[in-house]
Amino acid sequence: MIIKLVGIVNDMVIGIDFFLENMPKRSNIMNETQKKKREVQMKKKIVIISLLLVALSISLFHLYPIIKGKMIAKSYLENLVQENYSKASSYHIDPNQKTILEQKLQSLKEKGVFIKSYKNIIVNSDDGWITGKATITLTENGIHAEYPVYIIFDGSRVNPLVTRLESLAESENLNKWLLEG
Repeated sequence: MIIKLVGIVNDMVIGIDFFLENMPKRSNIMNETQKKKREVQMKKKIVIISLLLVALSISLFHLYPIIKGKMIAKSYLENLVQENYSKASSYHIDPNQKTILEQKLQSLKEKGVFIKSYKNIIVNSDDGWITGKATITLTENGIHAEYPVYIIFDGSRVNPLVTRLESLAESENLNKWLLEG
């Protein structure tokens, strides 16, 4: 029994020696093929990541102005609704006319013409120009009427500002308010 165990151990030692002697040859061959596979995989990953970064950059280049424009339009209209004309005029393209704009809007407010609410703000990009639409509820001497308006932006793609609001609806007070605001 002991002789058999010694024989088995001896065979194991011989097998391990043989394996260890031949292992560097096998591992070198395996290492070279594994290195080539890893290089190919790394190149694929680099190409995929590069393509994803390019796609993300293009998307952000087109989406950022739209998102920023919607935030500006919402802030502009919200401040008009809250009668915070000073802050609303800060979203306007011409800061030099800030006090004039505030005075004209306040004058119309005293005459009973003011924006009561807004809804459905949609901002998109058309050939690089940022445009928007919204529906405003204008109070005209106690009577509320809804009008679709176009929000005209100007400024840079990174920082669009409201130039004016326009509408195709026919209303004398709306036209006054749009020209003033």
